[in-house]
Amino acid sequence: MNQRMRVPLLDLARLIAAAGVMIFHFGFHGGVTHRYLDAYQPSLGAWSRYGYLGVDVFFVISGFVIAWSARGASAASFAWRRWLRVYPTFLFCVAVTSTVIVLARDPHFQITWRQLLAHVIVDPRRFRLEFIDGAYWTIVCELQFYAFVALGLAVPQLRKHATHCILAWFALTLLNEYVLDLRMVRYAFVTQWSCFFMLGMAVFRLKTQGPAFTVAAFAVAAFAVGVHLELRDAAVRFLIAPDYSPFIVGAVLVSSIALLIFSMRFRFAQRTEKVLQRLGSVSYPLYLLHGTIGYILINRLAPALGLPSALLVASATLVALASGVAFVVEPRLKAWCSDLRLRLAPRPQVEPAPQVDLASR
Repeated sequence: MNQRMRVPLLDLARLIAAAGVMIFHFGFHGGVTHRYLDAYQPSLGAWSRYGYLGVDVFFVISGFVIAWSARGASAASFAWRRWLRVYPTFLFCVAVTSTVIVLARDPHFQITWRQLLAHVIVDPRRFRLEFIDGAYWTIVCELQFYAFVALGLAVPQLRKHATHCILAWFALTLLNEYVLDLRMVRYAFVTQWSCFFMLGMAVFRLKTQGPAFTVAAFAVAAFAVGVHLELRDAAVRFLIAPDYSPFIVGAVLVSSIALLIFSMRFRFAQRTEKVLQRLGSVSYPLYLLHGTIGYILINRLAPALGLPSALLVASATLVALASGVAFVVEPRLKAWCSDLRLRLAPRPQVEPAPQVDLASR
């Protein structure tokens, strides 16, 4: 990605979205939905329960960034960059979370060797096992999206007709979500959240190719369907919290994504953009680490500090831990994996220089 095309506020948006999901888990999900927290104040849920919408913002950003990353790339180079960005850090954070679970012995969380090893394929549900951190389900959605794009890059006919492929995905989304309601199709093609990925891809095309009515119309359609599906999903939460507001869900989602798209127009001084880029790099490890570790920290700290102070200390600790992963661990993991790839790659065969018989001259 070249610096001229970089959208600096996307980095900040990623961190805000991750913080929103963390607030949702600590303020509502962990105390109401799954009872992971020993101490909980219902008043926290009144303002934190909508933080999960940060996941939808993540998916829009991902659609934009992946369309950008795939532009002019080969399937192999795209797949390698995505693997390097996601997988090593994921495994490291799985190891950290597992270690905390073992050491803390919190009664809400247990782990087995089989469960730990199943995370090597990212989605342990394929072995009928649970994630050690419930937030990991979105990483599976991201990887499935990456796989679709890599397949499109690898097959010439699909690459040539990329627009038709996206429209077919949209049509399948409408068919499954409003007619078929097949669980396997929803899982395989991410139809419940696909519209947010497609919205990000459409916005990228509008940014790089200029205004186009058909692309803008598709973006609006994907936006509308995505919001409607999220509102439909929110009905499940009415059973948990009767005062849950679909109006607030729609308003938060529409305003946050609209603001995200509008922010793509802005540029800043180079120093400011570097700061924003570093802030954005914290979002991925924070997302991976905050759930289970955060609940365990809050349960340990709340008896001595009180719940509000425990929430603040746990959140600050997780941001510090995620920053360490982003600035220290992740660059080393990427460098080590890149070096290992070079060592294992087959070396090109070099033709030996022709031998010259000097005696015959």
